[in-house]
Amino acid sequence: MDGGIASNSPDLEALNFLAWHQGKPIESIRILSIGTGTTTFPKRFARGEKPGGIAWLNKHRIIERLMNLQDNKSSAIAENLLGDRYCRINSYLDFSVDLDDYGKASLDHLESAGRRTAAEEWARDTARLANFVR
Repeated sequence: MDGGIASNSPDLEALNFLAWHQGKPIESIRILSIGTGTTTFPKRFARGEKPGGIAWLNKHRIIERLMNLQDNKSSAIAENLLGDRYCRINSYLDFSVDLDDYGKASLDHLESAGRRTAAEEWARDTARLANFVR
């Protein structure tokens, strides 16, 4: 399985590799985690609509929600273990991009969201980010 299924956010994999396999003390590990975007909007069924199981999974975006859950869980655990030595930057998207959609319009949309998030994060906490990347 690829990382999108087994480890959508590899923060814990990196932490485990450094601490366990490389023998680095956890106190010396810092992780800058840059996400690929999380969608936050629900889809609704029309009144009286009776979807089948597959339509229900697609409409409620169960796979995407499970991937987001795994991503959030990994980030929360890494932050709990590392404290201020962990920094997560992720865009919250108001649009959906299929996993295999690499068309120009989608890439432009994602680039725009990434630039917006970077600017917002920098403006919100310049000192923390500057200190983190030193």
